[in-house]
Amino acid sequence: MKRGSATWTNRFWPFAFMTAVGLTLISLGVWQLDRMQWKQQLIRHIEASLAEPKIELPDRALVWRDLEYRKVSIVGTFVAGREARLFTMDERGVPGYHIFSRFQLRDGRNLIVNRGWVPKHTGDKKLSDIRPRPGEVTLTGRVRLSQAKGPFTPANEIEANVWYFADLDAIATFLSVSDSAPIFVELEDDGTGRWPRGGVTRLEIPNNHLQYAFTWFALAGVFVFMFGLWRYRGRQVKD
Repeated sequence: MKRGSATWTNRFWPFAFMTAVGLTLISLGVWQLDRMQWKQQLIRHIEASLAEPKIELPDRALVWRDLEYRKVSIVGTFVAGREARLFTMDERGVPGYHIFSRFQLRDGRNLIVNRGWVPKHTGDKKLSDIRPRPGEVTLTGRVRLSQAKGPFTPANEIEANVWYFADLDAIATFLSVSDSAPIFVELEDDGTGRWPRGGVTRLEIPNNHLQYAFTWFALAGVFVFMFGLWRYRGRQVKD
């Protein structure tokens, strides 16, 4: 009885381990295929929005998400006050901040504007040298939505005014904006060469999920093959 039980145990646990690992690898591959479809839809949406002509920011939008990445024109004035700094890297990997400011449209509505990027050594100083110019201005930018914290994104350090993702509600509270539209506008580069520099957000989104999926499926296949080879050799030794 003990000998049979031991034999069954010796067969069950290796098989259970192989099944658990194999199913985990396969599920990761399936997850990457789901991510690939989501990424393809996002890329199509961005490409369609980038191809649309510039419009004036509408008075209202029932579905603001439909306007994401759409080029818009806004007219109004920057409101004096503190500005939020979102930490990020530019296209060369240089650390710096996106500067978020309060903007009042000509019709009285409040809006949060990402004025652009400054190097870290500039953003760490007092922002007096890069304050927006006073008076009414006409600006061009793209509509962006509030961002959620990713699994590997640090928490925002609100008291230190260092942000790692654009939580629009929290930024609005930080900037003392109580009636802001549920979007922010990311300004384009105005060509003057002054800080902050607009238009630095990368809109070319890589989509490598298919090869990631193949990698997970291949690992599952290799694992099953190696397990089968190990079991085959073990039986040969017993024989």
